[in-house]
Amino acid sequence: VAAADAVLCTDWNQFDLKTQFTDLVTESYQSPYVVNATGGEKMRQELKNLGAKLVQDPYSLTGDAPNWPGCHPPAALSATGK
Repeated sequence: VAAADAVLCTDWNQFDLKTQFTDLVTESYQSPYVVNATGGEKMRQELKNLGAKLVQDPYSLTGDAPNWPGCHPPAALSATGK
């Protein structure tokens, strides 16, 4: 995850695959992306051009990032060093 240019920010743990598979797929398609702060500008622009939602500040636990762990990259990836 730390090496990826972008990560789809999903909370698949909230679904039971036996009974909520369709809900999981819907979550996948509607989830925002976390874009790597170092060198991810091209990816960020491509995702915006496609109409994807982006998490604006994944390094802030009080920002717009969802609360599940996969939406908060390690602080070492932050361009600001937060």
